[in-house]
Amino acid sequence: MSEQFTDLLKSFDKAIKNKEKGKFGKKDVKEIYSAASSLFDGETYLDPQQMEQIRDRWITLAEGKIDKSHAMAKLQGTSRAEAIQSVLLSSL
Repeated sequence: MSEQFTDLLKSFDKAIKNKEKGKFGKKDVKEIYSAASSLFDGETYLDPQQMEQIRDRWITLAEGKIDKSHAMAKLQGTSRAEAIQSVLLSSL
């Protein structure tokens, strides 16, 4: 597993914990976006299982703003970090 992938999962996990405490905010979205930007730089290959892990955390955090099929489609697009950020900001 790449360090960037691990960092992204950690930032999602931290944000999910903050959301459970009612403290999820723009700072969490910024951290996720930063981690996603470095992961999706075009040089890192992610296998389907890794993509599913990211998708599942994203769906959990976005709570109804995106479903599995749309999330997966966006994760296979070109502006993945921006898509994650946009959906998460809309869920604040």
